[in-house]
Amino acid sequence: MLLKLLRATHPDYDADMWADYWALYKGGKCWRQRVFRFLQRNPQEPHDVYDLRCKSAHYRSYLGPIIDYFVAFLFTEALVPRAKRGNKVVDADEFYAQLKEDSDGNGTDLVELLRNRLTKALVEGASYILAELPDDGGAPALDLADWQKRGLGRAKLRRLDRCDILDFERGPDGNLLWAITYESSKPRPDPRRLRDATRHTWKIYDRVNVETFSVLVEDGQALDPDLDIASIDFRAHGFDVVPIVELIIPDGMWIANRVESPQREHTVLSNAHTWLIRRTCFAMPVLKLKTDDKRADIFGAGYYIKLGVDESFEWAAPPNSPFDAIRQEVESQKDEIHRIVHQMAQGVSNNAATVGRSGESKQADAEATRVMLEAIGAVVRESVESLYDMLAGARKDDVDWSIEGLTGYSVVDVAALIQTISQAVLLDIPSPTWGREVRKLAALALVPDADQATKDTISQEIEDNFVAESMMPSPQAPEEPEQESERQDEENASKEF
Repeated sequence: MLLKLLRATHPDYDADMWADYWALYKGGKCWRQRVFRFLQRNPQEPHDVYDLRCKSAHYRSYLGPIIDYFVAFLFTEALVPRAKRGNKVVDADEFYAQLKEDSDGNGTDLVELLRNRLTKALVEGASYILAELPDDGGAPALDLADWQKRGLGRAKLRRLDRCDILDFERGPDGNLLWAITYESSKPRPDPRRLRDATRHTWKIYDRVNVETFSVLVEDGQALDPDLDIASIDFRAHGFDVVPIVELIIPDGMWIANRVESPQREHTVLSNAHTWLIRRTCFAMPVLKLKTDDKRADIFGAGYYIKLGVDESFEWAAPPNSPFDAIRQEVESQKDEIHRIVHQMAQGVSNNAATVGRSGESKQADAEATRVMLEAIGAVVRESVESLYDMLAGARKDDVDWSIEGLTGYSVVDVAALIQTISQAVLLDIPSPTWGREVRKLAALALVPDADQATKDTISQEIEDNFVAESMMPSPQAPEEPEQESERQDEENASKEF
C-alpha cells in the first residue's frame, strides 16, 4: 500500500493541538519541550533574548489538578458490571473477573486502565481502547475444550490515544466501518548497535480483518510518498465490529478545551511578570555629583556614603503600576480557569471571606461538582458497556451486559453534614425509614475511602440493627414522689412569700 495513503489523516486530526493540551496537563519536561508553542517571540525581539526567556520560563498547571480531581473523585464509587439473560442477573464467565484484575496481560487493573483513558479523554477530547484476541495461527479450535486450553478467548486491551488513529470512517449507524492506526518504535535488537533506525507500523482494521504494514527507516533517510509499503500480516481479528472502543467526551464536558485559553493566558502573563521582575525590578543607586570626577571612595558597602557639599544620593526604581496590573490579571485568569469547570470553591483565594462563606454557597459548589461527576460517569459507563458487549460477542457468551455504578456522589463537607443530621434528629420526624437512611448517610460519609463491599456491609448492618426509637429524643423520666413533694413545697413557699 502506498505510503501517502497510509499517512493520510482524518479532517479532524490535529496532533499539534492535542500535544499542546497534554503539555498543559502534564507540565514539567513535557511542557518545556513545547515552551515555544506557549511563549511567542515578540516583534523585533532579539533571538538570544527570546531563547533566554524560554529557558527561564516556568509553568503553573491548574488544568492538571482539576482533571485529576474529577478522575480521582469519579472512581471513588465502584464500577459494577452485571451479566444478564433477559432481566435475570447471571454469573459471568471467569474470564471477566480475570479481565478486571489484568486487562492488558501486564497486570493492569481494569479500573486503572479506565482512569488513564478518562484522563486522556478529558485532556484530548477522546481516547480509545483496542481489544485483541490471540492469533489462532490459522488453526481454529476443534471444540470448546480446545478453545479454552489454547486461551483463544483471552482478550487483551491496549490503549490508543487520539493521535494514534490517523483516519477512520463511520457507517450510517454511527459505528466505525474501518480505522487506520499508527505507531513507531526505535528497536535495538543487538546491544552492539545504536538505535539508529525507526520502525513505522500501520494497521488497518475493518469489521472482520486487520492488516499490518511496516517499514524500518534509518535515521536521516527520507521516504518517497509513493513508496509501496509491504503488508506483513493479514488475518481475522475475531470480532464482528471494528475492535476499538471509543471514550468520547462531549464538548460541554471537555475540560481541557474549555480551560486551554485562560491557562495559556495565565502562563504568558505569569512569565511576563517574572521576566519584568528579573529585568527591571531592582532599585538602582543614582549619584548626583557637582563634577564629573571619578572617585573610587564614594561608597563603602554597607557602612558609609561619601558626598560633597550640594551633592545627593538617590534610588531609582521602576513604577509599581505595571507590576500590579499584571499581577491582578494573573490572579483573574487563575480564578477564571476554576470558574469554567464550576469549581468555585477551589477558585476563591484562601482568605477570611472564604472561610466565612455560608453553607448554602459551599453546597452550591458541591452540587456543581456532583453534576459534572454524574455526567462524566454516564459517558464512562456507556463505553465500558460497549467494551463488554463487544467481548461477549467475540467470545460467543450468551449474555448482555449492564454497567452500573459511578453514581451517588456526595461532596458535602462531612462536619457540616453530621451537624445537620444531629439537628434534624431533634425534629422528632416519625419515620423509621428516614431514620435508617440518615444513619446510612452519616456512616458512609465518615468512611469515604472504604471500598464498595465495606460500604454495602455497613448499610446492611444498619438495616438489620436499626431501632426506630433510637432516632427519637429520650422522653423525660417521671419524677419520684419525694421530688414531687419537695417541688410542691417550694412552689407554696414562693406563693406565701
